Amino acid sequence: MNTSSLAAELGRGLILIDGAMGTMLQALGLSVKECPETWNISRPELVKSVHRSYLEAGAQIIETNTFGANQYKLAQFGLADEVEALNWHGVQLARQAIGEAGRDGSAWVAGVIGPLGELLEPYGSLPLQNAYAAFRRQAQSLVEAGADLLYIQTMSDLAEARQAVLAARGLGVPVWCSLSFEAAGRTLTGATPEAAVISLTAAGASVVGANCSLGPQELVPIIERMVSLGLAPVLAEPNAGLPRLVEGKTVFPADPAEFAAGLAKLHASGAAVVGGCCGTTPDHLKAAAHLRGAPVALHPRPQGVLYLASRTEHVAIGANQPVRIIGERINPTGRKKLAADIASGAMVEVAREARRQAEAGAELLDLNVGVAGIDQVAAITQAVPAVERVTGLPLVLDSDTPEVLQAGVSVYQGKALLNSVTAKKESLVQLLPIAKAYGAAVIGLTITEQGIPQTAEERLAAAETIVRTAQEYGLDPGEVIIDCLTLTVGADQQAARETLKAIRLIKQELAVPCVLGISNISHGLPNRVPLNDAFLAMAIANGLDAAIVNPLTDSTRATFVAANLLAGRDQGAARYLAAFGGPEAPSQAPQKEAEPADNRQLLAKHVVTGDREGIALVVEKLLAGGMDPLQLVTEVLTPALEVVGQKYELGEYFLPNLLLSAEAAQKAFAVIKAHFPADERVVLGRALIATVEGDIHDIGKNIVKVILENHGFSMLDLGKDVPVEKIVEVAAAEQVDLVLLSALMTTTLPAMAKTVRRLREVVPQIPVLVGGAVVTAEYAREIGADGYGKDAVAGVQEAKRLLKQVRGLRE
Repeated sequence: MNTSSLAAELGRGLILIDGAMGTMLQALGLSVKECPETWNISRPELVKSVHRSYLEAGAQIIETNTFGANQYKLAQFGLADEVEALNWHGVQLARQAIGEAGRDGSAWVAGVIGPLGELLEPYGSLPLQNAYAAFRRQAQSLVEAGADLLYIQTMSDLAEARQAVLAARGLGVPVWCSLSFEAAGRTLTGATPEAAVISLTAAGASVVGANCSLGPQELVPIIERMVSLGLAPVLAEPNAGLPRLVEGKTVFPADPAEFAAGLAKLHASGAAVVGGCCGTTPDHLKAAAHLRGAPVALHPRPQGVLYLASRTEHVAIGANQPVRIIGERINPTGRKKLAADIASGAMVEVAREARRQAEAGAELLDLNVGVAGIDQVAAITQAVPAVERVTGLPLVLDSDTPEVLQAGVSVYQGKALLNSVTAKKESLVQLLPIAKAYGAAVIGLTITEQGIPQTAEERLAAAETIVRTAQEYGLDPGEVIIDCLTLTVGADQQAARETLKAIRLIKQELAVPCVLGISNISHGLPNRVPLNDAFLAMAIANGLDAAIVNPLTDSTRATFVAANLLAGRDQGAARYLAAFGGPEAPSQAPQKEAEPADNRQLLAKHVVTGDREGIALVVEKLLAGGMDPLQLVTEVLTPALEVVGQKYELGEYFLPNLLLSAEAAQKAFAVIKAHFPADERVVLGRALIATVEGDIHDIGKNIVKVILENHGFSMLDLGKDVPVEKIVEVAAAEQVDLVLLSALMTTTLPAMAKTVRRLREVVPQIPVLVGGAVVTAEYAREIGADGYGKDAVAGVQEAKRLLKQVRGLRE
């Protein structure tokens, strides 16, 4: 392994990484039904010839043929026990190619790790610990075989990517990670480029980036957003354009000159490593070889800014950022109903409080499960995913017990903020290693061995101790935010002045963000809200960066908006105008969403927000009140699901939202079906769905199936890698109303075309709808399909259109 020279090369200028492996092997004869990784043993010279071609083209990093060499992907070929062997041979072939090319010391082996092919909890069924174990097994195999770095790639779920990085680090080699983004600028599961960079660098990735799915031009804005944070070097490996089918073959349209020009634009956008993904060849890379070593524009991390991220969203706290609202309401102290919910493990009230605060405008959520007498470690591992299911806001994990914080951060699927560490030695020794191990930031309370310091200067000294010790444990100064402590003015009328002075001193001397719990200022006093709001405004004026408050209080939210503007932290007065309706609008506090007026509206809200708890009871009440079951479906559930679809199309909702709404709707349908007479059915139409022959991917197909079921379709799922004749045979025998075909791999597009042709020959009356990551509207028309679904929502709309069309013809 030669990791030190790689780091030096990365600092010297642009690095050129190789291009596609899969499409190159297919050109050499790899069948769509073969496991590509088996060629590491059965056809080693062909795999090595691809490596040599890229080395001759000028590549500095060679990627191993191990993309699917994890136990889950290999199990689909009956090879789950071959993880170690296939990864070892993959590395050896790359290493041999470098040696034969005389490139030892000037070329490096990247051990490639791809997705597992299953969705992780809470949106899928794969537990986090199982994903971690699978990634760890593959990573260890690659490192033991001699890989110079581990390159995790083509991830569409940030949670899965994070588990892969956590599993891959600590093995003595750098960890790189890239995700696959859609044209709208988010991953399949909704992560922003910023959330990806923040979460992955915190987890331990030294280079982050984007690969696959898009061409060079489409990747430029994504790379620019990643680079802008200044957290790590950024990698870009676009496809050679979007695939097309020409004369029965998959063709990527970008020629070498066009592709090289695209890589030059990515380099100009700040990418430090460039190469190619699907459809690229050694010729594509050779055309870009002149870029190698070109200076890379550095974008330093802003001083005094803390970045946090959830599975989908991110937030920046600190200099030149708006003062952030941290919702305080998920805290059982003095709240019996919430405490009982946490103690029972139900987490229904926890999820509702999370949702309410998010809707009110909170930007982060504090999560505290401190109920006396319960297993708080178990409670927080239940509470974290419960909150993640209903909101994408980053979390502040709040406990005075290290074991609880460790349990919470271990199941969190982003970069969390731990609340909190103090300047006491025991606290620092216990909590800072947890933050480092899981890539979390910390709130530092200015409490010393002697207790709470009385003066601002003493609190500054405590803050200095926390920041310095955090650095000693490997945390960047930007991973610490200081809480100067809010004491009640009911006991000490000078308390507020010392806290405000401490904020000014810490910002001036340490240049780190500051946070406060605001409501403590009025503890024990009457009419607390005006006092809290006044103190909040004063703290913002003195440099406060975030505040833990009750976001449901109208005046508090209004104070944030107004004080941000007056403190120069609301660029263009955008937040103020958005909150108060424009310069001519009457001044008013931000309005909360109106509560549902009746059970019909409440049921619709349950579906739209994906709130499955209590939905069955609402349905029972409506039915008991005399509402017809079919009317309930057509007038409430279906319109609610259409709202979900509209939000998805507008970019307000993402895949997790669709799945949550589908789950809620399923619970409602289960109750409704029990109330239908035996001879009546709530079925809009019958549809057959399958992934075409040779394609072993079915995540997308399964999502479409669930969504269609909730829109009234009875689904006949044939699974993945389904032979053409089986699809035709079942469609004819069952006389379904519609056939849906999915393909994720470019190599299986011909199988999709063949299936459509055979369906036309045998059952021409049945319309065919096609979709999948590599399918386009143009391709759907070319092969004679009746409809095309670019995503799950569009697929539902097309299915309804085709169903209406075919029934009109029958009538």
